[in-house]
Amino acid sequence: MSAPMNPGEPLMHARRLLTAIVAVVLVMLGSGGPAHARPSGDGDRPAWTLITRTDTTKAGPARAAAPADDLKTECAKHSEAETDQGWPAGRYDQCFLKIKKAFILTDLETQQRLGEIDFSSSLLVHSYDNSRRVDYTFNFDEFSVDLRYGPEVYSDTTLTVAFGGCGALVTCSPALPQITNTAAGWALAPSRNYDLTVTSNDDAGTGTYKIVRSLITMDFAVVSANPRILGFNSTVAFSRSRFDTAGLALGGVATGNKLSGAVMSDYIPTAVFDKSATSPYRAEAKHIDDALHHTSLTFPSFSNKFVPGEGAFPLHRLMDSIAKDNNHDASVRVCVAVWGPNYAQPRPPGRDCDEYPFQSTYEGSYTSTNGNPFQWNGSARAIDSTQNQNGGTHLQQFYINNRILDENVGSGQTGPTDPFRVAITG
Repeated sequence: MSAPMNPGEPLMHARRLLTAIVAVVLVMLGSGGPAHARPSGDGDRPAWTLITRTDTTKAGPARAAAPADDLKTECAKHSEAETDQGWPAGRYDQCFLKIKKAFILTDLETQQRLGEIDFSSSLLVHSYDNSRRVDYTFNFDEFSVDLRYGPEVYSDTTLTVAFGGCGALVTCSPALPQITNTAAGWALAPSRNYDLTVTSNDDAGTGTYKIVRSLITMDFAVVSANPRILGFNSTVAFSRSRFDTAGLALGGVATGNKLSGAVMSDYIPTAVFDKSATSPYRAEAKHIDDALHHTSLTFPSFSNKFVPGEGAFPLHRLMDSIAKDNNHDASVRVCVAVWGPNYAQPRPPGRDCDEYPFQSTYEGSYTSTNGNPFQWNGSARAIDSTQNQNGGTHLQQFYINNRILDENVGSGQTGPTDPFRVAITG
């Protein structure tokens, strides 16, 4: 359906538009971002790039509030949301925004502007802690056409939003995940929302935990019914997720009903430990804090020690029981060397040989040193047994809440996966 003719637009101008050779140029005005590659065979003809509108006076009305407005509002505070990698809002959420964009329609020969489509769009992503499922919700939050240039060009130009990445291990519903409309149709549509669900069977995937890694893409494609008009297709979103069926291995009986699930792979979660006076694991948190920030107070003691867990040096969960025992036994060697064989006395309440990085990580005292804990970039310390056990429970719950896994178990592959960081409060 065509949009109504602007009564102030001369009829002759509309006729001239109908006979023009039209190219579609997707422009992000004023961003200075790199242009997309031109389709092959187009020579020096201009292709479109995505840049931000600086003139917002023509922007269409905002859509009605959606249930995910809280995520969308928070997303708008982060510049990463406007990149094609999006903003990872959490272990189970991600968002992509295109704010105040414009498709500019241009005559290839004269470079005269023949039309303008203004829009803002959002893609909100949510995965599930108890199901191998990821939901995608796309919306043109704003969409309008500039009728100063006449309506016909908008009826001849189609805009498609298409998703890719489905296959044998992940299934998309709808099976053909795309929606197409003319520019005029998009402008007049009462709803510009599109929902996609991506799932993976519980028994699909590799290794003990049936790991499946998924990459879902979203494309914008602009095409004209006129074969002489230059079309274009650009990928504007890359969304990565991981499906697993870890079962009780995720966290024992505390796993509850979360035997399978899906997480957003680009988000690196942080385990936060409270070292305030009221913390039930304050000795554990103090030990971690010293290991990260006061290495001179830690053992083994050597110069230039660098303990991972922050920033670009995250930790990685280790789930092989023998390897974890090896880590703890190596840490005990450090405790005995520093505090003697009776470091655990007196009892009660007694003391445990605590270790950071944790025995349940690839950065532990044995795994990261080939069995030489006295060259370990970490710390072993005898601390209150109850607080040590409370700290272990806190870490285990973090693993469960964020589905932190040693993804390579049973896959024939080795090495750390699924990073996480550590932070101290209090």
